Amino acid sequence: MSITDSFKLNDGHSIPALGLGTASDGNVEEVVYAAIKNGYRHIDTAFIYGSEVDVGKGIKRAIDEELVKRENLFVTTKVWPTFYNRVSESLDISLKDLSLDYVDLLLVHWPVSLLADSDDPRAIYLVNTDGSVRYSDSLDDWITTYKQIEEEKLSGRTKSIGVSNVSEVYLKRLLDQVKTVPAVNQFEIHPYLPQKKEIEFNEKHGILVTAFSPLGSSTGALKLHENPIAVEIAQKHNTSTGSVLINWHVSQKRAVLPKTRSIERVVANGMKVPLDQGDLDKLDKIWLQTGTQRAIGLRWLDKNGDYLGFSEDDIEHKHIWAKD
Repeated sequence: MSITDSFKLNDGHSIPALGLGTASDGNVEEVVYAAIKNGYRHIDTAFIYGSEVDVGKGIKRAIDEELVKRENLFVTTKVWPTFYNRVSESLDISLKDLSLDYVDLLLVHWPVSLLADSDDPRAIYLVNTDGSVRYSDSLDDWITTYKQIEEEKLSGRTKSIGVSNVSEVYLKRLLDQVKTVPAVNQFEIHPYLPQKKEIEFNEKHGILVTAFSPLGSSTGALKLHENPIAVEIAQKHNTSTGSVLINWHVSQKRAVLPKTRSIERVVANGMKVPLDQGDLDKLDKIWLQTGTQRAIGLRWLDKNGDYLGFSEDDIEHKHIWAKD
């Protein structure tokens, strides 16, 4: 049985619980096509991933073969911080690369604003002579990004809007300055980084939480698949540890975005596992043994020295785009 759950957003739209993450360095078209063929209806991408052309090709192939209609897909993309005051330009590029007329969800990728490279619009960031990242002047310029995203919703080029990697501390600042409560907040969550306080704050404000890196790091640094509790629960249900980790989110009403280059894992990751409360409780407590650990570090974007409002106790692991 596959995961077919969906969750209602605060704007009335629905988001499929299971999504495919596409922050990968290859095989994207085939994986997107295979995911849709195997029942996925939620595809997550971003301008900075450099994979939107291939994502679009995978979607087009599935639509052309009548596996799905566009209106039954949920496509998310994100605005990179170098476009903090040029959201329309960022979305123009994404829609063209995806070969779509609209996206279903447009997110602020990070709550920071970076100076753009006039010679290379796809550059991740500019650096100073000392190697530090070059930011815009104001700490809250990223809120300009969200305000411009609000305008894109009015234009119909996105149905829903939200944020990514935004802590409670930063979210409070955003909510004080904008008209629309984000429909979604996407951030890293897994048993080594459960983020319960952050989740509770978002849920209190009607914001649907979506988990990225649910299986840990693409480098294998977190070794979630080897955790004895995850292995024990997987054996109990005769399934994979990946399926256990994914269903941990769905069982708690969170959308989740596993990514992989393996067609076989695409299928396995989509399987429904009936975790009971005892399973959930055990997974919730893993971090007490391991400490909190991040696959995607924050310090390189920490202009204000506040770790973007998150806990500074998290161990950071070097991140490389998916190789699995």
